[in-house]
Amino acid sequence: MGEHTVQEDAIKSGYNKALKLIPELVGLFDIVHIYENTNVPFRILKKKERYLLPTGK
Repeated sequence: MGEHTVQEDAIKSGYNKALKLIPELVGLFDIVHIYENTNVPFRILKKKERYLLPTGK
């Protein structure tokens, strides 16, 4: 049900396009975790930024 074939070169092209977007996407968020899950999932990137905000007096 819902199965269809996708050409291998189309998969590779989409994958490579997605990889090129990662630096831009990481810059948009304060916290980012990226995992490699081909076999056993493991984190390959962790980003966490903290901002000090001015407090009212």
